[in-house]
Amino acid sequence: MKRIFPILLIVFLLFPAISLSENKCPPEGDGGDPTLNRLKNRTGVPASYEEMDVDHFIEEFPYLFTPLFRSDFSQGQRQYFKKKENRGISLVGYILAARLSPPDSTNCHSKTKRDINLYIGESFPDSEQEAETMMTDSAKVELTPKGQALHATWNLQLLEQLAKQVAKVRVSGWLLYDSLDLDRNLLGETRGTLWEIDPVTKIEVWKDEKWQAL
Repeated sequence: MKRIFPILLIVFLLFPAISLSENKCPPEGDGGDPTLNRLKNRTGVPASYEEMDVDHFIEEFPYLFTPLFRSDFSQGQRQYFKKKENRGISLVGYILAARLSPPDSTNCHSKTKRDINLYIGESFPDSEQEAETMMTDSAKVELTPKGQALHATWNLQLLEQLAKQVAKVRVSGWLLYDSLDLDRNLLGETRGTLWEIDPVTKIEVWKDEKWQAL
């Protein structure tokens, strides 16, 4: 009995500490690119949104041959991105896929608090094969754990259903250039640009001839 008590005490103290550590993930995350992580962990809402379709988005925000880490950006690049990433964008298109992101440095590698990634296409595909083909020219948007916590409907199960329906959506949030994204090496296969909407602040679904908040 004397041995059991210390073990129980250790377990009691350890698990709350783990939970507290996850809840206290700082805005700069726990590695990777701290500057990028702070942008991904923004909690504010843009003052306004500029609406555009996917083709316009990719044309206006193409892939840029930058270093991986923000610390290696030139002064000119830093000024350029600072101006761009203060913009709010409303992206209109069709959900081609909804996927759970692997644990990452932005979320302190939490196994439970993870981003949900949506891939948005320009038009409604006629088949699953065409939807797969359209991924090459899609735009990616990210629903952060903080955003998911504020919206009960922002869950993977529902978003996967909307992807199967190829629902028409208007996704709003902060413009972000993700130079460290895992899709970087698959550019032109899984998405058309490393620019994305991240974090997402609002999702609307086109239903009954009007936009309805999700």
